[in-house]
Amino acid sequence: MAAAADLRHLRSLVFSSVFPVSSQTHSTPTQAFAHHSSNLDGSDVDHAAQQEHYDTFWLLATDYLGLERTLTGGETPKPDKDVEAALRYLLTGDGQYAAAGGREDLIDWYTVEIEEHFIENVRPALKEKWENSTTAITATKLLEETAQMLHHVQSRYFQPLNDAVLPIIEQTALDDRAAKVNAKFRRDIHAIVAHSIPAHLFQGALCSVLFDTGCQVFGMEQYAPEKTELSRHDTRSVHRNMRKLLQSLQEVGLGGDQAQRALGYAMHRLVDTFISSHYMKVDWFERRPVVKTLRDWIRQGFSPFVKEAMECLSGDAGQFQPAEVNTWVEMAVDRLGRARVDNLFDYVVNWDRSLGAILDLKEYITTPAAKNHLTQSFLKQVSRRLLHAGATTTHILDVYIYVIRAFTELDPKAILLEKVARPIRRYLREREDTARVIVSSLLADVQDEHENRIDPGPDVSVEIALEMLNPIAANPDEQDQDLDWGNMDWIPDPVDASPEYRKTKSENVLAYLLSLYDREDFIVELKNILGEHLLRNEDSEFEKEIRLLELFKLRLGDDKLQACEVMLKDALESKRINNQINHLIRHTPLSPPDALFTRRTSTQLNAQILSAFFWPSLREDTFEVPVPIDKLMKEYEAGFEGIKDMRKLHWLPALGRVSVDLEFEDRKVEVEVLPWQASVIWAFQEEKQPVSKTVDSLVVSLAMDESLVRNALTFWVGQLVLHETSKDTYTVLETLSSSTSTNLAADAAAAAEAAAESAEATAAVKSAEDVLMENMGMYRQFVLGMLTNQGRMDKGRVCGMLKMALAGGFPWGVDEVGVLLGRMVEEGVLVETGDGGFAVKT
Repeated sequence: MAAAADLRHLRSLVFSSVFPVSSQTHSTPTQAFAHHSSNLDGSDVDHAAQQEHYDTFWLLATDYLGLERTLTGGETPKPDKDVEAALRYLLTGDGQYAAAGGREDLIDWYTVEIEEHFIENVRPALKEKWENSTTAITATKLLEETAQMLHHVQSRYFQPLNDAVLPIIEQTALDDRAAKVNAKFRRDIHAIVAHSIPAHLFQGALCSVLFDTGCQVFGMEQYAPEKTELSRHDTRSVHRNMRKLLQSLQEVGLGGDQAQRALGYAMHRLVDTFISSHYMKVDWFERRPVVKTLRDWIRQGFSPFVKEAMECLSGDAGQFQPAEVNTWVEMAVDRLGRARVDNLFDYVVNWDRSLGAILDLKEYITTPAAKNHLTQSFLKQVSRRLLHAGATTTHILDVYIYVIRAFTELDPKAILLEKVARPIRRYLREREDTARVIVSSLLADVQDEHENRIDPGPDVSVEIALEMLNPIAANPDEQDQDLDWGNMDWIPDPVDASPEYRKTKSENVLAYLLSLYDREDFIVELKNILGEHLLRNEDSEFEKEIRLLELFKLRLGDDKLQACEVMLKDALESKRINNQINHLIRHTPLSPPDALFTRRTSTQLNAQILSAFFWPSLREDTFEVPVPIDKLMKEYEAGFEGIKDMRKLHWLPALGRVSVDLEFEDRKVEVEVLPWQASVIWAFQEEKQPVSKTVDSLVVSLAMDESLVRNALTFWVGQLVLHETSKDTYTVLETLSSSTSTNLAADAAAAAEAAAESAEATAAVKSAEDVLMENMGMYRQFVLGMLTNQGRMDKGRVCGMLKMALAGGFPWGVDEVGVLLGRMVEEGVLVETGDGGFAVKT
């Protein structure tokens, strides 16, 4: 040790002899300027001696702290007495004040030396490693090797400081100067380290590692983008490896803002992944919300994980407050809610199996912003997936009912329902068949007597029909309740309600449906469809119809439904009269001519006796009915006149249903048909075989309209009863061989489909178009007279004039008037004036 000290001292003397220092830096006189000492006064001599003393110590200290010694060989030897004296002088003695005189501080000099060395040697190696090795090794391996490299370099940088500098300061300083010096030196080194690695590469690698670790810790390995070297089965091992890596990064200066930002990105992905994982899937079976599971995971799993990572990166264990955890919980619930909103239309359509998802959303919509996001997103989904021409009216009505139920659960105040239902209601009003489908669905049967589900058909909304099975609560008076000063249960509208908001006291789905249209529109549809329904179901007890009528009376008023009440009364009264007359006929002895025939069998005639003034327009087609039916009609008429004091009946043979039994050589056919179909097949009942008829002969013999004849023939072809042997010639199929049935199967299927379509066009109640065409001549005369007397009119004014001029009113709108005026233009009676008006052609 003494020889080494002598060698360093010798080197200092050589350096001083080659590069003589200024006399001002010598602390004591030397031979270099002893010749001039006589020319200096006392103060200059003292200053020169101090400078020489300082320079000597500076050379000793900087030579000891030099990087060549530090970075080569093994550990740096402990300082000898001269170096230790130099360090004491520069760090705690008079030399520590040299910086105040413009001289460089020893620790600052050492810091600059290390920074220059790091920039020239270490930083290029780090940059090359990160830019060229990201695809060759995993992110975890890359971070570990980087931490090891920096730890090795920094340990060499810190060794002289820890072995010689700081102990001297601690021995002589009375305050915490040593700790401050160490902190400043470490901070300066870490600052340059933090900017030595490309930020985007470092953050991406650390984010990937932390995200992958989180996925393994919380059982979401399948979502991790890379399989790290951490154990997937031992959670403790995963935590231990993560802590070790993060602590090593923090020790070498890579645990600052960039690392914490990477942690934030990773935790952001981790929360989103957990929300999209199987843990947060909608509970379709038990229908429970998963928000509680999410909150528990944030508090008991996610928060400790983030806290542990932040402690490792920052070295501070007391950063987190309970309020921050609550913020994370709110953030997670918000993200879950947004994820649920993206699929809200699917949850509504699958109501009520999706009750759990709706309850999750209920926890989300606690702020005006969340409510607005939900409504706007759902309206876009509805517009894209529901409100288009490809969706049937029945489907739209079903979805509308789901919307009512789901949003009533979501927001009992019905504010959100009022907002999202507005475009659906507007679109339903624009569809021509909405009112018809609603009323038809209210009258349809969707369950048999054993409560088994049956298919009501494509034009019936099953949800509306099922709603009729629920008890109907009496609806309160719907006058403006804000003006009811005696209402002690009144509460103001919610602050976020729209101007059109009006919360109904009844949450019955039917109340929302019946408010779609004006009362008159529903009454017209109800009258037509109820008439068709009553004529088709004469054997029913009409319990549903009575219930429905009571519902409409509650919603639309008793005075508006007088005609419907009379129609229902006619149906019930007809059942009673049928029983009386049939009982009378069965117990009346046969007259002598009739006793020769055995016509009085199980055949029975039941009639619907209608008050024509209250019923809608009905079919009045006339034709010859089968002889047995004609005799039954006459007997029934006689019995009715006896019961009703000689009141007369006017028969409408096209209405009703007929049960027909046909016996062939190899089969028997039992089917319920329309009256004209029964008359047509009766005409084929002759002795000769085979029986053939033409369309023209049937039209003449039955005095039936040709369209009805063709409809009946098509129906019986579909039943494999008749076969068209040549054009408009039909023959009875007395037997069906296997080859014949195979050949005729396709023709029969096509004929059955055509007959079904034709039957829809021949309903008992005339459609609005049929009535319009029947009265076209009368309307033409009114229009021609108005335009002749008053000049040019547009179709809106013509419609208004017809409503005022015609007795009983004009039951059609502007569109139908436009069709009428257009036809008159085509016939050359009227001309268009070019501004939307019409005038008489001159």
